[in-house]
Amino acid sequence: MEEKETLKEYRMNYQLAYFDCDYTGHLSLEMMLMLMILASEKQNDSLGTGMKATQKFGAGWVILDYEGHLNGELPRDGENITVGCKIAAYNRFFVVRDFWLENAAGKQVATVRGMFTFMDLKKRKMTPIPEAIMAPYEQKATIRLPRPKSPDKVEVDDRWQSKDYQTRYADIDSNGHVNNARYVEWLLDALPAGFLADHRLTGFRLNYRHEVRPHSLVTSMVAPFDADADEMTSQHVIQVAGQTHASASFDWQKI
Repeated sequence: MEEKETLKEYRMNYQLAYFDCDYTGHLSLEMMLMLMILASEKQNDSLGTGMKATQKFGAGWVILDYEGHLNGELPRDGENITVGCKIAAYNRFFVVRDFWLENAAGKQVATVRGMFTFMDLKKRKMTPIPEAIMAPYEQKATIRLPRPKSPDKVEVDDRWQSKDYQTRYADIDSNGHVNNARYVEWLLDALPAGFLADHRLTGFRLNYRHEVRPHSLVTSMVAPFDADADEMTSQHVIQVAGQTHASASFDWQKI
């Protein structure tokens, strides 16, 4: 793994392993997002604003929204990729990061925009981002942020299919809640395996509303959809005790 940094921009080289990929042998969505977060964490570390720095403030970064666009086939097991990231904008409470993924030929095959907030780990509430954390990026704060697009607005009813999951110790990260990649696994697992094997993801919008804490019983739900359409969008929610904790819209293309 090799990292390169320029002003405001960070690039990480990585060779995909089999455990980064799904049944089809391509990089999975949850692992792609985890690698993008890893690149941003390495950038933070290189600037002295990593986890050790944020823990001094008793806080940590929490993802609120993702918007992603996929341009063709994702890389496969064994391929070399480059993951890039930069801060697009920030204000007192929020940071917007842009991520991108390049295949071995240098083609950009995915772009993702994420919105993050700074959370007090004891009060479990967002807190102002310390100036010391943002200063090394040498960017000015802005009032308006280029927010990621939200999932489609939908109403859950009794036609939705659902699966239940019990949160495990391994699902919890150092922020004390379920890791954001686990939500993606739960959301997609509500779809039939045959559908996932026969369709390619082309875009997604994902919103995290509430934390899922340890010992929670999680329900992943998906709205009725036309699995035979050449192009379609599936609508999803994650609920705990009837309350929506996350929602997502996934755009698909039949292979």
